[in-house]
Parts: sequence; C-alpha cells; structure tokens
Amino acid sequence: MTNVFYKSVFFGKLFFPLLFLAFFLLNSCEKERVDIGEEINTLDRELIDAINTFDRDAVDSLSVLVAQRAKLENDVKRLAHLHLQMATHMYNLEMFRDAADMLEHEMSFFEEYGTADQVMNALHLLSIHYLRLQQRAAALATINRALDFIPDVENLQLIAVAYATKASMLRGQNPARALELDYKALEMLVKLGNVENEATLRLNIGVNYLTIGEYDKALEKMYQSIELYNEVGHRHRLASSYHSIATVYQNKKELEKAIEYIYEAIAINEDLERHNLLGGNYINLGFFYVELSRFEEARESFEKASGLIMDSDINLKMQLARGLSNLHVSLGEYHRVREYLDDYHVFADRLADQGHMMLVWDLEVTLAKRQGEYSKALAALKTFREYKKAHHSRVRNRDIDQLRFGYEADLKIAENELLGIQIEQKKELSEGRKRQLGVLFIMAMGVTVLLLLLYRSKRRVETAYIALEKKNTDILAKNKELEYLNYALKQLNKDKSQLVSTIVHDLRNPLFGISACIEILEEDAAKDLDELEQEYLHIAHRSMDRLKQMVNSLLEVHVMEKQEDVEWIPFSTKTLIQDILESFNSRAARKKIKLLQTLGECNVEGNPEFLSRILDNLVSNAIKFSEKKSTITVESGREGDDVWYIRVTDEGPGFTETDKERVFQLFAKLSAKPTGGEESTGLGLYAVNALTKRLGGSVTLESKPGKGSSFICRFPTEKEKGTPEHVSETIT
Repeated sequence: MTNVFYKSVFFGKLFFPLLFLAFFLLNSCEKERVDIGEEINTLDRELIDAINTFDRDAVDSLSVLVAQRAKLENDVKRLAHLHLQMATHMYNLEMFRDAADMLEHEMSFFEEYGTADQVMNALHLLSIHYLRLQQRAAALATINRALDFIPDVENLQLIAVAYATKASMLRGQNPARALELDYKALEMLVKLGNVENEATLRLNIGVNYLTIGEYDKALEKMYQSIELYNEVGHRHRLASSYHSIATVYQNKKELEKAIEYIYEAIAINEDLERHNLLGGNYINLGFFYVELSRFEEARESFEKASGLIMDSDINLKMQLARGLSNLHVSLGEYHRVREYLDDYHVFADRLADQGHMMLVWDLEVTLAKRQGEYSKALAALKTFREYKKAHHSRVRNRDIDQLRFGYEADLKIAENELLGIQIEQKKELSEGRKRQLGVLFIMAMGVTVLLLLLYRSKRRVETAYIALEKKNTDILAKNKELEYLNYALKQLNKDKSQLVSTIVHDLRNPLFGISACIEILEEDAAKDLDELEQEYLHIAHRSMDRLKQMVNSLLEVHVMEKQEDVEWIPFSTKTLIQDILESFNSRAARKKIKLLQTLGECNVEGNPEFLSRILDNLVSNAIKFSEKKSTITVESGREGDDVWYIRVTDEGPGFTETDKERVFQLFAKLSAKPTGGEESTGLGLYAVNALTKRLGGSVTLESKPGKGSSFICRFPTEKEKGTPEHVSETIT
C-alpha cells in the first residue's frame, strides 16, 4: 500500500510538469499557426495589388510564397483561390491559351477540394478564356455549367458577373436576352456597391445597344463606364471604353470623332505597354483612315500595328492582312495586294471563319475586275457566293442553336431550384418519420414520458407541415414562372412568323419588277452584249427565278399554316391523281423517265387542293433527283375501310441516316443533288408533311442509300375518321 502511494506521488509530480509542457507546446504551435495565417493574408493582399497593377515580377515571387505557406498549412481552399488569381493574372497578360490549359487541368482539384463559389468562379474564368480563343460553343457550354451552381453559391457578386458573361456571349445572336441578363446583373452589383464591376457592366450594355443599332443609348452607357473607371482608377479598362466609343462613332459615320477616341485608347495602352491591344487600336485606326481616303496615315497605322501584335494572335494578324489588302486596292497598287490577300486567305482558312472567307473572295472579285480579268472575276464571284451562302446558313443555325441552348440552360437552372426544394421536403419528411419511431420506442419507458413526447411530436409535425405548405407555395410560383417563359417563347415564335410573312409579302412586288426588267434586257439588249456580259445576265436571270421560287414557296407555306379551316369535299382519288400526273409527262420525257401508274378507284372525302400540292411536290422531287432513263411509280388504293394511301417510288440516290432525321424540316439541305441542274428550295417535303397533317394523315419514308426511296401518305377516308395529330416517320 505504501509503495502504491509513493508511486502515485512520483507519477503525479512527473505528470503535472509534462501537462504544463504540453500546454506550452500546444500554445506555441497555435501561435505559430496564427502567425502563418496572418502572413498568408498579408501576402494574398499584396498579390492582388500586384495583379491589378500588372507587376509581373511581384506576382511571380508572391504566388510562390503563398503556395508554400498554403501547402505548409495544408490549406487546399487557399491553393484553389491562388489558382483563380493566377488565371486572372494570365488573362490580364493575354495568355489565354495558357490560362485555359491550367484551368482545365486543375478543374478536378476545384471540384474535389474547392467550395461551390470557387468551382463556379473557375468555370466562369474558363468560359472567358474560351471566348478570347474564339471557341464560342465551348465558352457557352462552360458558362452554363457555372450557372448550374447558383443554388449553392452565396456570393451575389459572382452570380452577377456570371450573368453578365453569358449576356456577352448571347449579344450577337439574342440581344434582347443579353440585355435582360445584363440589367439583372447590374441590379445586383448596384446593391453590392461594386463600382468596378458596375462600370464594366455598363460598358457591356453599351456594346449591346451598339449591336442592335441604338447608338445614343450605347454612348450613354459607355460614358457612364468612363466616369466609374475614373472613380476607381482602372486605366486599362478605361481604354476599352474609349475603343468602344470610337466604334460607335464609326457606325454613326462620324469618323473624326472615332479617331479622337481611338487615340485616347492608344495613349493609355502605350503607357501600360499593352502591345497586343495597342496593335488592335492601330488596326482600327487604319480602317478609319481608309474610309476617309487618308491613305498615307492609314499606311502608317497598319505599319505600327504590324510591329505590335503577337504572332500567336491569328485574329489580329488576319484583320491586319485585310486592312492592308483594302488599302492597296484603294491605292491601285495591285502588285502589292496579292501578298496581303494571300495572307488573308491563310489566316481565314486557319480559323475556319466563313465570314472572313466571304470577305476574302469579295476582295478577289474586286481585284480581278480592277485588273480587267473578267473570267477570273466570274470564277471568284461564284466562290464568293458559295461562302456567302454557307456563312449565312451557319449564322442562322448558330443563332437558332444559341437561342435554344440559352433557353434550355435557363430552364435547367429553374429545374435545379425546384429539385433542391423537393430534396429538402423529402429530408424533412424523413426526419419526421425518425422522430415518430423514437416516440414509439420510448413508449416502453412509461405513460408520462409517452404523453410528453407525443405532445412534442405533434407540435413538430405541425411545424413541418406548415413549412411543407410554404415549400409547395414556392413550387407553384416557380411553375407559374415556367409557364410565363413558355408563353414568352410562343410569343417570340409568333412575332418571328409575322416578320417572315411581312418580309415575303414585301419582297414579291420588287422581285417581279426586277425579273421583268431582266427578261426585257435578254430580249432587247442581248445582241449588244459580249459573251461575258451575256453570261452575267443569264446568271442574274437564273438567280432571280430561284429567288422568286423560294419567295412563292415561303408564301404558300405561310398561307397554308395560317389557313384555319380546311374544306372537305367528296372526290375520286384516281381521277385527281391521273390529272396531276398528266401535267408531269413533258418534264419526265425531257429526262426520258417512265411514269408508271397503279391506281385503285377510291371515292373519299378530303381537300383536292391540298392533295394536289402534296402529290405535285412528291412527283416533282422524284423527277428532280432521278437519273435519266429511270422509272417512277405512283400507286394509290385503300388500306381497310378507314384509310387510303398514295405511294411515290423512285430509283434515285435514296436518303442517308442523317438525311432521314431532318427530311421534313423547313429549309432542310440534304446530301442528294438534282441530276439535271434543277434548283431546290428545301420547302417541298416540309409542305408535304404539314399538308398531310392538316388532313389528319401521316407521311412515311422508306429508303436506303443508293436504292431509291418511297414516300407513303396515308389519309382518312372521311373527315370524322381522321386523327388531329399524326407524326411523320422514316423506315430504313
């Protein structure tokens, strides 16, 4: 017992000094950790200042120190923040490719260790770098990924900047939506009091107004951005405002004012040694001088730009080649145009920019005409038209895709918010059930405890149901918002349809007037023209015929879609089809095509006018795409008591799988080409499908590549037996 006592005293004496030492070491470590934390914060603030002042040496040294301290503390969130700062630094230095590569490589790190704010910020920065690299599709997809994080992000400023970035991407395709997003972001930034970002956003809104041609509003917003940038002292962004104002005055044809403001941007960029942006300023200045016919000053501006822009910036080098080509064409120095025009060809081809390829060939046409090489001018003119057609088609498709993509992304954001509400509801219900099970388990503890817990459980369930009711109210509000979005989209489609109708109607009269003039020229003046001029006149006549055909087809489709009531009358299908096929005998004979008929006698109810258009389009297409000496078969008959059909079969090239997906779309361009040089508007099969559905029927395509095709239209024999909605389908 004594030994135990002495041992206790000994270990007690030893324990208390050890305990004191442990507390001392713990406090020392904690103090060291606090010192390191304060040091990192100080370094971080210094790094931000260095980035904003473009001090590259300071950024390099400070970023290394911050990374070392963060790794020492195992502070992964600090490391993620450092990556974002360096991406911003690379953007300021115009190292867009390097920054994009870094963010792509580090994205898995952000997603694993970063906060929702950091992940959204990283995606936002990556989208901006994609935009500067001319990768618009990747930029839009990435900013939409960033917007998916809105429900989990608390930083209102980050959300506002993301909205503004998406608006800048939609500016050329959907300016109304872009303005809506910009003003939404502006409201947030004004509440936050962030003057710097507010200035940038006002500049963006001004550019948006410039895009839609509202120049006075554009200038108002841009001047506001200048005032705010002067307030916060951001001269590098002030240069962007001056450059944008110069562009507005160029569009207003006030070129002297444009030159005045472009020199303001040049002065700032020279002072900050931002050589690539300075090169862009001088290129624009050169274009201004060319418009004013001040060619020597234009030459000096382009020469200065040539020494400033980076070799990696293909877009600016392409603009420079274009400017020099225009300059030497204007000066009549044709021997020098070729050098720069070849460079323009190379750069436009490398960027796969059909818009600039169109401008390249326009210059080729001008150069050939000036040099009197008319055959070369004609060949260049044909190539120019091909690129113009492809460019306009690509722009139209891109605009439609961007509009659809933006709407789907906004819809997805709303769906995510609704999903979050539903998850919270399920979680609350699950917790309520667990509490009820706990109450049942405790019942064994006694009647008194049971009554108490039941009372408490009842109160909690009531609270949960009140909360659930509130959530349901929120869901109903979201549903109403979605209904409004759907209504707005329908209204947009209605407005677009009205616009198409107005354009088509207004085009008909001048087109027929131009056509009549061309026909008079061909009859009366053709004998006085040389071969090349006659060829030009022939091309104009053929192009005008095609344009009239397209306008007439558009008008027919529009009238068909707007016609509310379809008149149903009894008629004989055999007689109707025979009359229509007789009108095609001469066209088929020209290509030595056999028109075979296998017609059953059917007396039905329908609309002969609609059926005439359907069969006319099908037979016309079959002749157009069939080779000479081939056969086209037209069949008709009954399928049971309630359905009759028309089948048109040809031995043409058939349809690929890609063709089948869009064969009934408006203006669909398919892989097969007419065999006799005929024109195709892309409206015929769309009209067939639409007219068939108006008659309660359906269209089926049976085809394989190289083995011909069959179109089968099925119709009800009587009006009351038709179904209001049939869909077209394809069968391989």
